[in-house]
Amino acid sequence: MKHLRFWLLSGLLLMAGLAYSQQEPGTKTFIFIRHAEKLAEPPADPDLSEQGQKRARFVAALLKEQPITALYATPYLRTQHTAKPLAELKGLAVQTYQPQQGAGLLQQLKARPGQETFVVVGHSNSTPALVNSLMGREEIKPISEEDYENLFVVTVSPQGVCSLVRMRLPLE
Repeated sequence: MKHLRFWLLSGLLLMAGLAYSQQEPGTKTFIFIRHAEKLAEPPADPDLSEQGQKRARFVAALLKEQPITALYATPYLRTQHTAKPLAELKGLAVQTYQPQQGAGLLQQLKARPGQETFVVVGHSNSTPALVNSLMGREEIKPISEEDYENLFVVTVSPQGVCSLVRMRLPLE
C-alpha cells in the first residue's frame, strides 16, 4: 500500500511536470514544503528525527524528475537537512534565506526572466505565510506543529495569475 501511494503521488507530480512543460514561457512554479519531523532537543535548532530523515528522502524521490532551478531553505538544521537529499539528487546547492525575508525572496524569484521551478523549505508558520504572500490572498491556514505532510505547488503565469495545488504526503 505504501509503495502504491508513492507511485500515485509520483504520477501526479509527473503529470504536473508535463503540464509545466506546456506552459507559456515565463511561468514560475514554486514548491513549498515544511521541514520534516524534528527531534525535541536542542529546542533552539533541533535536527531531523529518524522519521524526518525518511520523509526528506521521500520528498527527494518524489521530486527527482521535476525540473528544479533552485532550492531554498532557512538556516536551521531541520530545514537544511530536509532540503539536502533533494539537493544531492539534483546536483544543486541549498541556498539559505531568512524566514522574515521570504516574501522578498519570492518577489525576486517571480521577477526573474524565463520559466523556472523553485523549492522552498520553511516552517509551520512561515510556509503558509509564503504561499499566501505569493498568492496575494489568504489561501492556506496555519499548519499545526504536528503536521509534516503538506506540499504546496503554486504556479504563477507571466501575467501574474496564480494557481495552487495542495498535496498530503503521508509516509505510512
